[in-house]
Amino acid sequence: MAEAALPLIALSEQQRTQALERFEIIRPAVEKELSQAQVARTHHLATSTVQLWVKQYREKGLAGLTKPAKRSDKGKSRRLPEQTVTMLKGLALQTPLRSAVAYSSSGRLDRQRTRMETSMRR
Repeated sequence: MAEAALPLIALSEQQRTQALERFEIIRPAVEKELSQAQVARTHHLATSTVQLWVKQYREKGLAGLTKPAKRSDKGKSRRLPEQTVTMLKGLALQTPLRSAVAYSSSGRLDRQRTRMETSMRR
């Protein structure tokens, strides 16, 4: 275990119960008795969930198996202001700028391109 996120005593009873339940599910995978995929199938979980729980257990111990903290902005609007949305739409619809090569100081490339386009039309 790399680091302990929280000592178990800092967790609520509900969090400790949840961590132990999750550990009982992943124990066979942690102890290499079953693959993570087999554990996921047995418990009708997504393989990615079992992989995440095993990773969190290895990094943070039982405390890593608790649900993450709630978002600090939960319930608040995360929409962009309408003015910002309008500006971004305008930027997205702009024609891309020409490359620096097209703005050569001598204008030679522009003249060559014009000649080529003229000869192709003939």
